[in-house]
Amino acid sequence: MPSQRVEIPLGMMQQKTRSPFVSSQSLTNCFLETMQPAGAAVYGGFGLTEFGDCGNGEIRGVYPFNETLYAVSGDKLYSVDSDGDETEIGPIAGYDPVDFSDNGQQLTIVSDSTSYVYTEDTGVLTPINDPDFRRASSTAFLKQTTIFTVNDSSTFITSALSDSTDFDALDVATAEAKPDKLRRVFVSGNEALMMGARSVEGYYFSGKPNGVPLSPTQTYLDYGLAGRDAVCAIDNTVAWLSHLLDFRTLRDQTPLAIADPAIAAMVQGWTNPETVRMFSFAIGGHEWLAARHADGCAIWDATTRMWSMRKSQGMDTWRVASNAWCYNKNLMGDATDGKIWRLDPDTHAEGSAELIRTIVTHTLGPGGVPFTLDKVELEVETGVGLATGQGSDPKIWMQLSRDGGRTFGARMERSLGLMGKRNTQVVWQGPFGDFPKEGGVIKWGVSDPVRFVAKKAWAEFTPNRP
Repeated sequence: MPSQRVEIPLGMMQQKTRSPFVSSQSLTNCFLETMQPAGAAVYGGFGLTEFGDCGNGEIRGVYPFNETLYAVSGDKLYSVDSDGDETEIGPIAGYDPVDFSDNGQQLTIVSDSTSYVYTEDTGVLTPINDPDFRRASSTAFLKQTTIFTVNDSSTFITSALSDSTDFDALDVATAEAKPDKLRRVFVSGNEALMMGARSVEGYYFSGKPNGVPLSPTQTYLDYGLAGRDAVCAIDNTVAWLSHLLDFRTLRDQTPLAIADPAIAAMVQGWTNPETVRMFSFAIGGHEWLAARHADGCAIWDATTRMWSMRKSQGMDTWRVASNAWCYNKNLMGDATDGKIWRLDPDTHAEGSAELIRTIVTHTLGPGGVPFTLDKVELEVETGVGLATGQGSDPKIWMQLSRDGGRTFGARMERSLGLMGKRNTQVVWQGPFGDFPKEGGVIKWGVSDPVRFVAKKAWAEFTPNRP
């Protein structure tokens, strides 16, 4: 039977379903970009360059306050200047991720069991010791008051106006639309969202003189928050992992789903998915949401509305778990040590570790009949080699699967071209043997620290005679 040449749709989004029999398509450490009339291309993800190093503990959170970066590393609070030099400020109790807010003069930090205020003018960090303060689980600032959710309850409290250390016993309220406990307060625009275990209620700053200066808005949602840190601001709104373990964004008071069943099923398979930490970052005309968990890290591009995965070498997930825009940089906190990283579009590694970019296709073949794969061709940017060292002769590899992407064969390497050698062709000439009628899956990967851009791919195969 005659050979057939078909274009292979690149794995332009994460679509690895519950069963590889349906789809193993995935995109790891890569993203899709569409430009007209040039069409779509897959780019390698941006690398990480070390910016600073704060202590020995993992980074529990980063926050920009009055044009200075602050980070909690281990059990200490640090400031980090624009050169990446850190200054230790004082102790922060606990081990879990922290929550921040500020009122312009005071930085508030909520830790496991203790809440703190750092006053920039005096340089003093103190626990909140007001007798009317209660153990808090989260914090946010709206208009003139600092808001705290009370730990393991459906109540929230507010500080005195413009003073995050002063509290009144009467400045307490309960989110009453549904009797669920509050996970956190999150401010989006001019609205404080009280995010509970099964619902979300909105409040605005009314300035009423008695009790909390907040009043309910029309916002009420039957989609609660999976865990305290499973929410972030993105695309001029808020996104969160709901208590149903699906991702939502808020548009015109409507909680819209943004993840397909493949992403939702993956997250639901993580151990304790409520421990997800979400953060956002914007670079190169894209704005991303990262849902980072010990079992994996899913990335949603608000520009293209597509999902991909991020993974650091030797880990199941991305090494960073928080981000702050400061000094005109995305500065990210390491979840394993005290490093602060800069997300760098001109770097194709993560420090000294490789940034392994992979594309996995959906199932390929003529459909319904066994076939022989004869040839694979990839239209990819070549001549990207570095002057010296690793990457001076960069390679791309291909692996084949005959069982729906469950397992892959040996790597077959091809050159991406020495520096300036733009006429390099990336072709794998077969034949590569028989494939079952259910089809085959192709995986491409690049680990050298060079730019990676792929536009199109083709396969030639011959259907086998019955």
